[in-house]
Amino acid sequence: MPKDEKKIRKRRKREYTWYVEPTSPLANLILSNMLDAEETCEQVLLQDNSTRNLWRCRKHDQIALLRKNKDVKEGRDFVVYCQEGNGKIKEVSFPAIKRKARRKKEAKREARERKQLTLF
Repeated sequence: MPKDEKKIRKRRKREYTWYVEPTSPLANLILSNMLDAEETCEQVLLQDNSTRNLWRCRKHDQIALLRKNKDVKEGRDFVVYCQEGNGKIKEVSFPAIKRKARRKKEAKREARERKQLTLF
């Protein structure tokens, strides 16, 4: 296989389809307000050969909005699934954000900036 063809393969953008399974009535209500009724997918076959009723999200931003909602929590109120291209749909777990570590880094950076400002 020529090198140029390998480069072209690497450059191809992967297409993902995101799905959400609400496990609480509140999450289902929020999803129904965010998405169109056309985005419901009934009896979808997953990678583990089980079937679920899912909501299709065209953009990952919609899932990000749902995750930011304080009334629902991922894992308790909804489960996120992803499909790459025409592959099988599989469950996705997002790593928890370590907010304390982030705040410490931000505080240290701000302290350094303040220290530099006072030196001049």
